[in-house]
Amino acid sequence: MRPTVSTQESNTPPGHSPPASEQTAKMFKELTDTINLVQQRRAAGIPYFRLSSAGVQAALVEPILQALDWETADPFQVQHYDHPEAKRLRVLMLRNRQGITQAEVQVRPLNTREVDFDPTNPEPTSNADFLITTDGNRWLLQKYRRDQTGLKRHHTIADFTLEEMGNRAALVLSLLWKQNVTAEEPFLMEATIPPEKEDYDEVIPLGTEPVMEEVDA
Repeated sequence: MRPTVSTQESNTPPGHSPPASEQTAKMFKELTDTINLVQQRRAAGIPYFRLSSAGVQAALVEPILQALDWETADPFQVQHYDHPEAKRLRVLMLRNRQGITQAEVQVRPLNTREVDFDPTNPEPTSNADFLITTDGNRWLLQKYRRDQTGLKRHHTIADFTLEEMGNRAALVLSLLWKQNVTAEEPFLMEATIPPEKEDYDEVIPLGTEPVMEEVDA
């Protein structure tokens, strides 16, 4: 079921934190509005964004992170780097309260070559558990685990474009909500979203498969 967003005013008393459901609804509303905004920006500035990963970061990526409660100007939450090897590649490290990088976001110019999004050949620059690669339109989310040999193995959580998904992308990008990423047990971060599924309403946990019941005609 798609997340629904309430437009009613909050009844939370001053000085008190709103309930979790209200916080979630507020986040989805802001995230959906931001997705619409960055799509308009992308369409209006394609020639520029094809040349500048810094422009993609500032105009298309950081607004989405901000809608997910990341204070991108605070170096204790988000650290910004130029990639040590790849030109025109920006790296953002999303950190928890202990200063540990939980997720790495690699930002590339718009319409980057397909090979740069190849999920079989990721190149993270940190020990983060999650790697996100984006050009401001396409988003590739990957989860890392260490196997018995100590090598890190990756699993693709989602691979989609805002252009194709529209507001439904909010469901997937909500995985990067700061409250989720910095939690001891991140909610839905162990989820697989089938790339062939046209409607992303469902999130299927790893190790499970949907059961199709036969219905008599």
